[in-house]
Amino acid sequence: MSTLTTAGSRVLARPSGNTVTAVFDEATGLSTEDVFLRVGSSRLSANSCNKQTNWICTWNNVNFGSSTQMSIDTDTADVLGNAVSSITSIGVTIDNQPPILRSINISNIDGLTQAFPGFFKIGDKIEVVANLTEANDVSATADFSKFISGASKVAGSCERVQADENICTWQTEPINLQANDVISFNFSDAAGNTLIATRSLRTFGLENATVPDFWSNEVECSPRTIDRQLGPLINQRVFCQVSLTPKSTRRAVSTVFISPASCTGGSSILQSFDTFNTEVGSTSPIIKLTLKKDEFKINNANLSCSLNIFSRIGSSTTITKNPEIENVKINIEFFNLPLGELDKVTQDKIEQAKKDAEGIWKIIGTLNKLMFYAKKICQLLSTLYNIVALLYGIAFTLTNADIAAQKTVLGFFTITPTAVAGCSAESNTRLAVQSTWQGLNKFCDIVTCKQTFLWGPTVQNWINNAPLLVGPGQYLGPKTEVKGEGFFGQRVEPAGNGKTISSYDYINQISVGSGGKPRPVSEYMDPNHNLIVATLFACLPGIIYGLDKYRQVKCLYADCLQNAVGREGLPVTACEDQKAYATCKYVYSELFAVFPWTAVLDHFLGIIKNALSNPFSVIGIAASIGCTATCPNPNAETRLLTWTGCEYARLFNQLGTVIGNVKNMIDEGFKIRQDYCSRLKQNEKVSQPTEPIQKTSQGSGSDTTTKTK
Repeated sequence: MSTLTTAGSRVLARPSGNTVTAVFDEATGLSTEDVFLRVGSSRLSANSCNKQTNWICTWNNVNFGSSTQMSIDTDTADVLGNAVSSITSIGVTIDNQPPILRSINISNIDGLTQAFPGFFKIGDKIEVVANLTEANDVSATADFSKFISGASKVAGSCERVQADENICTWQTEPINLQANDVISFNFSDAAGNTLIATRSLRTFGLENATVPDFWSNEVECSPRTIDRQLGPLINQRVFCQVSLTPKSTRRAVSTVFISPASCTGGSSILQSFDTFNTEVGSTSPIIKLTLKKDEFKINNANLSCSLNIFSRIGSSTTITKNPEIENVKINIEFFNLPLGELDKVTQDKIEQAKKDAEGIWKIIGTLNKLMFYAKKICQLLSTLYNIVALLYGIAFTLTNADIAAQKTVLGFFTITPTAVAGCSAESNTRLAVQSTWQGLNKFCDIVTCKQTFLWGPTVQNWINNAPLLVGPGQYLGPKTEVKGEGFFGQRVEPAGNGKTISSYDYINQISVGSGGKPRPVSEYMDPNHNLIVATLFACLPGIIYGLDKYRQVKCLYADCLQNAVGREGLPVTACEDQKAYATCKYVYSELFAVFPWTAVLDHFLGIIKNALSNPFSVIGIAASIGCTATCPNPNAETRLLTWTGCEYARLFNQLGTVIGNVKNMIDEGFKIRQDYCSRLKQNEKVSQPTEPIQKTSQGSGSDTTTKTK
């Protein structure tokens, strides 16, 4: 007893619509009225009982529902009334889920004609691969009759790949109908559950022209000429772009397939050839020619390359049956190029880059040099101020030591002269620096953008008081207000008093807080080195510096072309990539510094890096944190003792600052950073010939160079 489907030892069934058969070993005969199938609580009479080798009874449209058992009980008897000898019961596995289609891929393959991927045409065969998930065996059929005559029920080949993954495949006869219709697929599992799927397909007809002629061509090669001197050293390459143009404007055509080129006529110079950029619809295939290593003792070489082109005609569904053979004529010329000489295209790029750096950009470069020297002067004065502070600390230390030493017998002779000398040195140096500083203070404030004008103070004040979403101005630093009148007399001050907001460190070119108050957020931003921030703050030196960086990028590009390409043989793309990277780094990336949060984070990360690299600055940070509560201490002796300790700590920190500043000035001096625009001019002077050169012709086809003195 069984349903029509099994899977190994299991009997499979659907919840409804099943056919069940039972085989009886019976000699006298069976009647459908006496043979019963029990399913759950149902007692079903057989629909038919026929004598073959044995008696076979069949039940149609058997519904199992949720029941998983069927049986033949003792109420089943033969025509003489003899009941079955034993009860037969069989378990049934109910499968009510059809196969799940995971993917289906339809492609065209070679049949009667060559197939072009994506274009199904008459003569191609259809190949289908379907991936399904099903625990039981799968069978499948497909209806290709809309595209292939008589192919209405083509059986697929299905097999289990692993676990419940099944693959069904078809490979049809050649397409013989042009149509835009669907393919129907029928997937069934062993229990009879069915999945119907359809996929759209369009097939093209064939243009039967014996010799198609829809295209004309022009070819342009790069490089145009080949250097004989490099011939024995490397395999030089020539890239030839073939431009295809339709011959008729009345009938639109597009390429479906372009074959690899076949080239002849250059066997003596040609090592290999390749073709690319031949995708569907392309009208500019490229032929790459790789030349042999040779001296090329010829003036030129003529090559003939052919392309087989299949085309789609107009907006119809017709593709050329035969290929159009497009012949491409390529002429390769040879010349002698002196080492270091550039081709015309590269030389034009260099000249254009030089022109880009002239005019207003040249003025920017001059102004940037003036600003550089002005900042160096302010940096020198600031270093002198730091030396004064250091001398003050030394004088203070020696005075305290002198007080203690004078209580001893030899103290006056050992400490006092040194203390007096230290005090005198500090006083004389301080007076000299102050007299110089009074005249240059205003100048340095403008040069370093500590004092701005026009719209600068208004922008700074807005940033300092901006909401938290824009910047931490209202929470990290004090609120500020704009004081003064006019575009050139305004300044930013803490709200509620008339004091300036900070002093300025001309060594590191940053403002530092005064009076124990935190710095306003605008002081964390860097208008001196960022073009965007400089524009917002109306910082003219910063604007000049930022524009000069962009000018240097232009000159660096020209310098790279002239030296790296012209003298070292690097490809032009290396310079173009370098220019793109430098523009991104030094121009576009500066947009991020506009956000106050970025500037504040960068400032505190700088403090951490400086603390890790300079041990003296760690002492200064510790002293700043630990010495805050020194002065309010009511105990005079304790206050003096701790204050003295803090001054010693600050002395070491100041010593580290002075040493770093002096070292920085010695290392940098008054030399301007690498100026690529000046380097271009130097290269021009070096490359100019000292003697005129004339060319004289000797015979046909040969040139000789002679120097005249």
